[in-house]
Amino acid sequence: MDGVPVGEKEAEALIHGKAAEVRSILVATPTRWSSTWADCSSNPCRYAAVVKRDGKSVAGPVRSQYAGLRVGDEAIAVSGPTGETLTAEDPSWKQTVLLRLTANGTLRTALSYARPGKTFEPDEILTDQVGPSGELRVLNVRDSTLRELQPAGLEGARSPVRDGTGRWWVVTGKSESGSRSDIAWTDNGGRTWNNALLDPDNPAAKISVSQNGRTIVASSWLDGATLEAIGLLRMSTDRVNTGPR
Repeated sequence: MDGVPVGEKEAEALIHGKAAEVRSILVATPTRWSSTWADCSSNPCRYAAVVKRDGKSVAGPVRSQYAGLRVGDEAIAVSGPTGETLTAEDPSWKQTVLLRLTANGTLRTALSYARPGKTFEPDEILTDQVGPSGELRVLNVRDSTLRELQPAGLEGARSPVRDGTGRWWVVTGKSESGSRSDIAWTDNGGRTWNNALLDPDNPAAKISVSQNGRTIVASSWLDGATLEAIGLLRMSTDRVNTGPR
């Protein structure tokens, strides 16, 4: 490891340590994937990530929590700012990391703040995993910027996923008991959204979509003052054209 940067050495030590835990694995192709790691043997937890591409790999430096994301056929890892809201003044921007392993080698850059917006471009990525708040954010890998997405007409949008047609899906609604939740989708970068009922009485949790975009599974979930959590699972096999069952 003599030729390995100091930050990468520290990450490798964390990943191979006895206290290391795998937090997530993101597979873009069978030979391109990323994994995120944590060591919580002391407080606060320490985090690292690995990106693999066609037999090569690179470790991200120890930072705040990482998220694995997919950009086309590429897997990347991102450690975002730690503030509850995105602001340009947040000093934690200096510690952010966008880690990529491309055909031209390793790209490791810090993220920069961008102003909130209501729309996004086809080559941008939606995520609610970068940062601690769970807010919907837009990652631009070309210029390494991160911004809040404020989708028109949607409240509490989360769990974004893109299918193979380019359509983005989310679930929406307030995260409180008695709140209606919906499935929403856009084909034009958030300029317009369509929606279908998920649960009339409980907050949304997650959505998963098949690669061809035809099969959608979404859930609501409320862990309230009951002995067991309450959940509702909806499924559609025709792109929600007739509504989920």
